[in-house]
Amino acid sequence: MATPLDNYELKLPESMRAYLRSYGYHFAKKSLESAVKGMRRLNPATGKLERIEYVPKEQIEELLQKYGIKIEDNVGYDFCYYFHQAKADLYKSSIIDEKGLCQYVADMIGDPDLKGGNAFRHFLVDLDAKGIGADWDDWL
Repeated sequence: MATPLDNYELKLPESMRAYLRSYGYHFAKKSLESAVKGMRRLNPATGKLERIEYVPKEQIEELLQKYGIKIEDNVGYDFCYYFHQAKADLYKSSIIDEKGLCQYVADMIGDPDLKGGNAFRHFLVDLDAKGIGADWDDWL
């Protein structure tokens, strides 16, 4: 079972400290890629969970621009996490089309209640709930 973040007190693993010094509670490219590898989408036709396809940051930025959606206050790859998370869990259900997917990303990044790295914290909590440890070394 993974150790919850609040159990570390002042004794953080060195790789965790190094990651947080470099990126804070935000996604970097490697941590985002790791998060997306673990994301699954339920295929309604088969009833099975399937991996989602990784979409590069530049392609997501192009989609946002295509729909005239601007993201303020983004740090690192946080907006990419929300894009993939919504693609896995909400797209073609609550979120009907590509424009709605992009708007969701902007809404999550712009939400005044979620400022300060909550995308990454959300991911860490999800890992903890699954009993999976964070790969701090791999993300550096």
